[in-house]
Amino acid sequence: MPSPPRHIMLQALGSGYTAERFVLESLRKISARIHHGVLTSSHQYLNIVEQLRTRCMDTVEKLRNNVGFNLAGLKLIRRQIEEQNDVILFADATQKLTSNEAKKRKKRKIISCYFDY
Repeated sequence: MPSPPRHIMLQALGSGYTAERFVLESLRKISARIHHGVLTSSHQYLNIVEQLRTRCMDTVEKLRNNVGFNLAGLKLIRRQIEEQNDVILFADATQKLTSNEAKKRKKRKIISCYFDY
């Protein structure tokens, strides 16, 4: 028996998404929007939300710095190897990566049309 056709949104999100995961993600985002007024109007909750925001921003900044440092190190190593051996490393992988990035941008654009929060 053939499987039922996938919804266009599930196709846009990729093969990793199931209908159940899509619904749960949507409900999570809707729930955050529903409780936004309650969370921001109470001083008690507002302090907690502010602490969460600052902690999240600090953590994201640390992770970005770490990733940037690692990426710079890898690029340096790649350049050194390319200079020593007169070869271009990852040429085919780079081409594949750019096509994958274009697909991801297209998916994000489609998703942002439906989930513009």
